Formats: sequence, structure tokens, C-alpha cells
Amino acid sequence: MSKAVETGLDGAVRCPFYQNANPPRREITCEGVYDGTQIRQKFRCSADMSGHMGAYCRAGYARCALYRLLMREKYPD
Repeated sequence: MSKAVETGLDGAVRCPFYQNANPPRREITCEGVYDGTQIRQKFRCSADMSGHMGAYCRAGYARCALYRLLMREKYPD
């Protein structure tokens, strides 16, 4: 079980491109631009990562720049 699942970080995530979070490394992994790839975002501190997840990965994912890019480039229909 991932640390994100253990700590409840994954529970409220709604973004369809979110894959997992690694709190000890302050990283969020999302679907990548190309098939079979991932994008890993590294944060300066845990508070920044938590804030990003709250603002974008959960209810506000439609405002996320990565979400908009993936929708436009990979899933235009």
C-alpha cells in the first residue's frame, strides 16, 4: 500500500490523470503526455504538495494546467 493511501491523501482525488502521491519524496505522479509515460511533479515542501493536491487533484482538477494540456492534446474528442 502506498504512503498516500495510508495517509488518506488519495481518498479525495478526482482528477482522472492522477496516478499516485509519494509524501516522503513530496511527489505527485500523473499520466504523461505520451502513451506509457508519467509526469512526476516534485514539490519544495510537504505543504506545497498538500496545497496543490487540495487545489487541483481533488475538486479543482479542471483548473490544473496539466489536466487541460492532456485533455487538449491526448483526448480532444
